[in-house]
Amino acid sequence: MRKKKQLKFDNWNIYVMYNDSDTEMDLINDANSQDLICFTFVPKELVTERKAQEIMGTYENEMISEAKKIVEANKSFYKNFDIEYKFGSHGFIMKAQNKSFVARMEKRLKIKPK
Repeated sequence: MRKKKQLKFDNWNIYVMYNDSDTEMDLINDANSQDLICFTFVPKELVTERKAQEIMGTYENEMISEAKKIVEANKSFYKNFDIEYKFGSHGFIMKAQNKSFVARMEKRLKIKPK
């Protein structure tokens, strides 16, 4: 089952979306396994891509620690995956007045089925 948890860091909220032990393994494949644990930053106001990356980078160790807690709490599910505690990131960019702003930035753990 897909779950969502809010993490508060200073004045920023980062959400973690993850699958728990109730997730059916036959629904998971190479293409969607990268989405099993995903951290999302949605700024309250427009921020530049550089600022969003800085914010996500500042709290990367805490996010990895949270991911490890999720994996530990759902061992029966995550034992089926090879997990690298490294992130890939993706930003959803908006353009306004010749500047780029981040509407949402995601970091996903590198996860592959065994």
